[in-house]
Amino acid sequence: MGTAQNDNTISLLVRADDIGSFHAANVGCIESYQNGIARSVELMPTCAWFPEAVKMLNENPGYDVGIHLLFTSEKVKQTIKQKGIQLISYKDLK
Repeated sequence: MGTAQNDNTISLLVRADDIGSFHAANVGCIESYQNGIARSVELMPTCAWFPEAVKMLNENPGYDVGIHLLFTSEKVKQTIKQKGIQLISYKDLK
């Protein structure tokens, strides 16, 4: 039986988290993909730095992206509204 070094078996999957939450998180998540070992990331679409995260992810098409399900505060909703990002209300899902 071979080792992970010989048979290309994935032994560890590193996932970055919270891209979209802050500028520093966006940069860190992208750098951990480009220069590190992260191979997937969770995107936070209700956060203020979401537009920047989307732009950065589009520039890195090989990065596996999932959605980070989260509940948000009114303060974050106000910031997003000021930036012109459309949110879907829970009421709209019914």
